Amino acid sequence: MSNEISTDTVCRTLRAYVDIFVITAEDSYNRRFTRDNVLWFLDALRGLGSISHILLENALETLSQTHPRESLSEYAFNVDVKNIHREFNWQIDDLEYVIWNRCRYELILQLVLPTFLKGVKVTRSFLRLMVARRQRVLSKASSKELE
Repeated sequence: MSNEISTDTVCRTLRAYVDIFVITAEDSYNRRFTRDNVLWFLDALRGLGSISHILLENALETLSQTHPRESLSEYAFNVDVKNIHREFNWQIDDLEYVIWNRCRYELILQLVLPTFLKGVKVTRSFLRLMVARRQRVLSKASSKELE
């Protein structure tokens, strides 16, 4: 199964995530939280991480097709990405577990801000890594094409 993802698919998916972030912001402003709202937010963060991971893999695949020799060093450099992605998912799972097991509304309210902050921090860190690595691959691909 290929990890190819079209620009249109990425845009549609990101729009869905943006909708979730907007709803979350509105709920935050109005202090209307449910367990589902928080879990949707965390799932949207997980989705952003997954998209960035897929985009990196696509860039690596493109490089391997156009510049097989250069792609070997990039694959070696990115050998840890699957483990990093798995760790990112585990961290989001941990946040979801805490929210899922807090049944009372008052406890969910106490956990919302720390959960959001932790989720955003974990996602930001993962996205920065994926974007930096993807830029490295794309830079290598474009510099080789110009020579």
